[in-house]
Amino acid sequence: MVREALFKSSILFMVLGGLFITSAGLIYTIERAAANISGNIKAAGFMAGQLQGQTPIPKMPGFIDNFYVPSLTVLGIILLVLGTRKELK
Repeated sequence: MVREALFKSSILFMVLGGLFITSAGLIYTIERAAANISGNIKAAGFMAGQLQGQTPIPKMPGFIDNFYVPSLTVLGIILLVLGTRKELK
């Protein structure tokens, strides 16, 4: 009975870990897409106004710029490790 409960909780940990890592990747991808779109809107306005000078280049966010991305990734990895570890006897 205890073994079945440990097995179910380990599957739950693995599923939650995968979901946390997937959500971190989704947030990171959406953040980069939004930065790319906003940077290209600036560049389009710059070119449409026939302004002189250097065209602005969009700055892409890094992995640790958003608090949620690394924290969800670390939490997901911890849950995956807890889900895959075996009970020592």
